[in-house]
Amino acid sequence: MWRLGSAAVTLAAAFGLVWWSLTAFERGAPGLTLLALPAWLALAAAATMRWICGGCLRWDGEVWRLDGAEQAGTLAVALDGGHWMLLRLRSIEGPAWRRVRWLALSRRDLGGQWHALRCAVYSPRPEPAGRSAQAPAAPSA
Repeated sequence: MWRLGSAAVTLAAAFGLVWWSLTAFERGAPGLTLLALPAWLALAAAATMRWICGGCLRWDGEVWRLDGAEQAGTLAVALDGGHWMLLRLRSIEGPAWRRVRWLALSRRDLGGQWHALRCAVYSPRPEPAGRSAQAPAAPSA
């Protein structure tokens, strides 16, 4: 549903931008089309965006992993609508421009796993080195 909605909004924006550009030529103001350059670039970026084609999001005790995309990283809740969430998976490795993936998840899609996912997403993360590494170097006598 998220992909369909994103594609519909991108398509509507493209049609609106084409219509605006054509009417600018009819009004005799072709220079106005240069104002649309940022919008054209944004539409090109949206059209070439790689969508995640499924996968399993899992927590391995240290990092979140997304199977199918072979990414490991940290997960943060961007939006929480109760029955749906928009999550940001920030990858540890890879080029900077490809490190962030947005995941739209809904209760309807996950069914019985929804509560477990919400608990895992909102639970506190353990310290990276564990509690024993936090102990003082020289114990008090």
